[in-house]
Amino acid sequence: MNESDSSRAVEEIGSTSVVRGRLAGADEVPMTGEITRRVFSGPGVELVEICTGKLDGPVEFIGDEDEWVVVNAGRAWLDAGGTTVELGPGDWVVIARHTPHRLVDVEPGTRWLALHASGRPVEDSAWTTGPASW
Repeated sequence: MNESDSSRAVEEIGSTSVVRGRLAGADEVPMTGEITRRVFSGPGVELVEICTGKLDGPVEFIGDEDEWVVVNAGRAWLDAGGTTVELGPGDWVVIARHTPHRLVDVEPGTRWLALHASGRPVEDSAWTTGPASW
């Protein structure tokens, strides 16, 4: 995965306290591989935009932060603990830190948002289960 140049156009509105931007469009997704771009970061939290093209095969992940991931466009198949779930537009999952998971397959052109949180672990919070259960 490559992090793209975050010099993408942003606009200050009235002051530096409000910044406006735009997520990637379909024409900005790579043909192959994946690019990421930090949208926002603050104490203990980071919001990342992910644009995924055709992948060579499954991709393994183990994160040091809890992660909430939502698919904005496209489709993806994610495996955690031997269970594979299909995600489409609007579908989201919460993945606890240090949980091995794997992106099994993806529809080229898939666009996502991932919220990484390094504060209180998810297993100690109310978000251990939610409406998008496995």
